[in-house]
Amino acid sequence: MTSEELHRALGSPREPARILQEPLDYDPDHLHRLVRIAQTPGATPRAGDLYTYAEDLSFVHETQADLFVFLLPLCLEALSENLRGATGAYEGFVNQFWVALNKRPGPLNLLSPSQFDAVDRYLRESILAAIDACRPLRNSGMGAGCYRWFYTLGSYATIFPTLNDLWLAWWSVSTEGRAIAVLQYLSCLMYENSSNPVFDAWTPKRGGGPPELWTDDMSVNEQPWHPVNVEFLRGALIPEELYAAVARCAECLADPDRALALQMQQDFAGQRVLLDLRIEQLLSIVSTNHFMVHGWTI
Repeated sequence: MTSEELHRALGSPREPARILQEPLDYDPDHLHRLVRIAQTPGATPRAGDLYTYAEDLSFVHETQADLFVFLLPLCLEALSENLRGATGAYEGFVNQFWVALNKRPGPLNLLSPSQFDAVDRYLRESILAAIDACRPLRNSGMGAGCYRWFYTLGSYATIFPTLNDLWLAWWSVSTEGRAIAVLQYLSCLMYENSSNPVFDAWTPKRGGGPPELWTDDMSVNEQPWHPVNVEFLRGALIPEELYAAVARCAECLADPDRALALQMQQDFAGQRVLLDLRIEQLLSIVSTNHFMVHGWTI
């Protein structure tokens, strides 16, 4: 979904007649600047202004609905840029914006069903685009791009009840990036962190390591995943189907990624006990508040 399509799907929102949003810091200048930027094609918002607006949405009791809808494309485009790795300037905003979207009740409740669906679709397609660009299969160090979509996936699954749509498009393995992302995800279930062939072990200097499959982008999140998504995941993580997915991935990849996929296929039976236990633990973790869960216990 392009920015123009998103704008139309939101109902082509116009500039509010007045800015009534109460700013957290009592200074509305960032709101006026964001409105001007939203009206200027090609203009780039200040990361600080977006972050301050995300704080307004998170902590101020009332949200001005028409301003929120008007600024949504600007906010979502910044989130998408961060997800693609086009810039690191918006990372703080992205963390706080997800907190705002996760607020219960929050600004998403101000949207009509069609507007909510448009936001859902835009985010889903942004995650898939990041997955499509995922290279290489084997990662080392904190700078690997796959961590961004892993964490965004956790945020999305907490708030939006449509993980099935994202998952089915991803696990169709219709692109090399999707095949790589499937194997990266499965490696976190199949292997202990110290012996994962896809992710180098974490080190104090380089970071890295296998991502935790329940982690998200939010600075604070005490909510479980949406229950619809938990039930979907329960039906999706079937070992026999996961094994078949590894085989499909191997067919569409070239060496050295294909060789690593074949290794995972060969290792699958020997890792089955750990895989089963981790699937069970993952489903338990995402079903509850997992803010303080750090690492597998098995």
